[in-house]
Amino acid sequence: MKFKTKVLTLGCIAAALAIGIIISFVFDPQRVSTRSSYYQWSTDDALSAATEIVIHQADGSDISLERAGKDAPWTTTVNSISYPVLQTRVSDMLSAISARKEYPLRAGNAASFNSLGLADSAAKKISVKDSTGALIIELLVGNTDSQGDVYLALGGDGAGSKKEARSGKDTFTTYLSGGAKSWYDLRLFPDHDANDLTAASVLSITIDKPATTGDAPSAAESYTLSRAGNGWQLSPAVEGRSVETTAVDTLLTSILDATASDFVTDAAGTGSTSGGGSVKIVADNGLSYTIQIGAKAEEGASSQNVSITSSPAGGKFASSFVYSLGDWSVNQMLKTKDSLLAAPTTDDSAASGDATSESTTT
Repeated sequence: MKFKTKVLTLGCIAAALAIGIIISFVFDPQRVSTRSSYYQWSTDDALSAATEIVIHQADGSDISLERAGKDAPWTTTVNSISYPVLQTRVSDMLSAISARKEYPLRAGNAASFNSLGLADSAAKKISVKDSTGALIIELLVGNTDSQGDVYLALGGDGAGSKKEARSGKDTFTTYLSGGAKSWYDLRLFPDHDANDLTAASVLSITIDKPATTGDAPSAAESYTLSRAGNGWQLSPAVEGRSVETTAVDTLLTSILDATASDFVTDAAGTGSTSGGGSVKIVADNGLSYTIQIGAKAEEGASSQNVSITSSPAGGKFASSFVYSLGDWSVNQMLKTKDSLLAAPTTDDSAASGDATSESTTT
């Protein structure tokens, strides 16, 4: 009987301790505080209706991103010209706004906004609107604290606006500087892998390379690389030399992944895409694209104007824009034939050596 009483007593003590541990875990002030600090500025559903985003930058200027509908691509208009923008950059920004993250409350009234950089006159802003012009969200982005976190608050006139200041990991400042150019999609073949233009789909590459002078002079060359089985063949061929497949793979990557530094918008520049060579690729879907390269506008210039056309016309990557492409990218596309050929075979070299030896002996 005494043994049963002891067991029962010990069981009660163990149960009480377990309940105490559970209660302390559930109601732990630090844990509850951390949990309650999680916050979401907006939702994916709400932001999916966005058709306009106005970004009020750190320098006081505004950038406007627009799309014609929920499934249309985002663009930005500068001087009445609509430019393509990086769709992933826009979606990343919207995802940052809708993400539920730790944003602890730092101030509960608007009186503290001035010191946190959240006053209307000082705050950077991301304003998201729907097709009617109604505000979905206006996010105020203020100063950063000593830990590198940024102060944030809801702007506008809706419920909860300008009432609370929170702070969190700074994922927004990157979108608030750099001007419209930081949003441009300057890839010559954007998302080509997802749009039926992969390296494997290219059947031939034709290079027209002009003569060059200066530190690395070279003669003008015109040649075509065509697929042959698992490799490539060169036309016109170079006797005793085969095409180095890896070199052509690198050339293809340089062409398909080429990214310009800017759009050319001046009236004089838009016509100057000749005299600097060209690159033509033919894909297995029957489309061909030609990158026409302009001569350097002046001695020492570090970029050249390029344009892209397709045959037949209307190819997905044909563009009405003229791009400014850096020297390095141009040089990576306008390769010399020799740089794409494997070294002469050992047998060829030996034969050449034997012939030289016999000639010397004679």
